Amino acid sequence: MNVRDPADSDIDLDESHEFALRRAARYLSQLYSRQLVSIGLTAPQFTMLRTIDRHGSLTMAELARRVGSDRSTLVRAAQVLRKDGFLASSLGPPPGRRTVLTLTPLGAQRVEQGRALWCIAQRDFEARFGVERARHLRAELFGITGQAPVDEHGLTQF
Repeated sequence: MNVRDPADSDIDLDESHEFALRRAARYLSQLYSRQLVSIGLTAPQFTMLRTIDRHGSLTMAELARRVGSDRSTLVRAAQVLRKDGFLASSLGPPPGRRTVLTLTPLGAQRVEQGRALWCIAQRDFEARFGVERARHLRAELFGITGQAPVDEHGLTQF
């Protein structure tokens, strides 16, 4: 049997799982961000704020684990959210004295405002894609990452 060296193969992006997922992720992020723009947030920013809101406070490492992002990306995003007045940071207790993030009153207000907008985006996607197909897709994607399901509003249950 003649086996081709993968290095000699042409890469067809239409056959790439990574490309398809990244493209779909961008599409969904834009769909949700279009709803959230009226309150001055993007979908990733709302996800960060909602996750912190759910837990009261989180260290950067905890937040990174819960949203599935790397710490350095979150540090940059948190700086913007702090500058905009949505997040406060403090040093946690010794040992380690890690940075702990909490919502400011303005941040809590934005999360509350964003809930309805998030649900609109969620229902918009379900209307375009189909409720059952969306539910199955979400289950498959969580299966890939091993993460938790979402609640009835499409908000992550970490």
